[in-house]
Amino acid sequence: MIAVEGLSQTILIDSACTGYRSILALAGLIIAVPNIEWKKRIKGIFYGAIILFFVNIARITSTIILGVKFGDAVFDFTHTFLWREGLIFIVVLLWYLWLKRSKMVLAIAF
Repeated sequence: MIAVEGLSQTILIDSACTGYRSILALAGLIIAVPNIEWKKRIKGIFYGAIILFFVNIARITSTIILGVKFGDAVFDFTHTFLWREGLIFIVVLLWYLWLKRSKMVLAIAF
């Protein structure tokens, strides 16, 4: 637990904060695509995990900074809404970029 001056609540950074679920989600999406060489899949998961690791550090840092600067309500909003939804967007974006780089054609039915 970390006590941060400026926040009334104690911050607990545990295993759920490491971003492993985002990495697993990206890996699942990459593995689920048929007809792609395993070398490309492993490369996509490796580089995606590195990107998500640094995004997660930015997530934790920005959430704490915004919470200290603007209070607990902004901390909760940033942590619960912006970054939760933001990480989903980033995972899907990384998967899309990997698909595009892997020469997969996306057919999206509307």
